Amino acid sequence: MSGQVTLEQVEQQAAQLPPHEQLKLVAHISERLSRAAQTAPTAVEDASARQQREQEAAGQRGPWYPTRPQPPETLTRLIGLVAIGGDALADSEALYDADWH
Repeated sequence: MSGQVTLEQVEQQAAQLPPHEQLKLVAHISERLSRAAQTAPTAVEDASARQQREQEAAGQRGPWYPTRPQPPETLTRLIGLVAIGGDALADSEALYDADWH
């Protein structure tokens, strides 16, 4: 037997504990992880490494939604395309009230 315990086995065992014992278990795990985090690389080191990976990945894939600058005059074609205004109450009554006139 390997002696390894799977996450599923631990979850099954923990589910059999009463709620207050489950809370104690969470506290013990949290304390252990906090101590381990103190010996782990600092957040500054992690952030700089992550930032470097993100920059390398961005250079490889390019922008997700490339932008194309347009002159302001292109917006004039949109004037009148969408009607703004109206009576929202009257519109909703017309849609949802069977006896609306």
